[in-house]
Amino acid sequence: MATTGRDRLLRVARRCGALSAREAARLGVHSQQLSRLVAEGRLERIGRGQYRWPDQPMTEHHALSIAARAAPHAVVCLLSALSFHGIGTQLPSEVWMAIDR
Repeated sequence: MATTGRDRLLRVARRCGALSAREAARLGVHSQQLSRLVAEGRLERIGRGQYRWPDQPMTEHHALSIAARAAPHAVVCLLSALSFHGIGTQLPSEVWMAIDR
């Protein structure tokens, strides 16, 4: 039995928890198919071009996950890095990332 791009996409989303529209395109899934999966409740849109498996629990690092997927070559730094590693008591209201020019 041949698997469709949609089946591969759902398998990746279940395994990884989240995926991007770019990853879906690499799997041969058109953006309209992503919209259908969201409408069916099979995926949840968490940001522009970012999707997640709907049964995944949200953690305190949810914003870091979204930012890291949006800028995969960037480095989480400053207060965001300290918070992630449990150093200090401050909880940043935004994600701090270093992005190469």
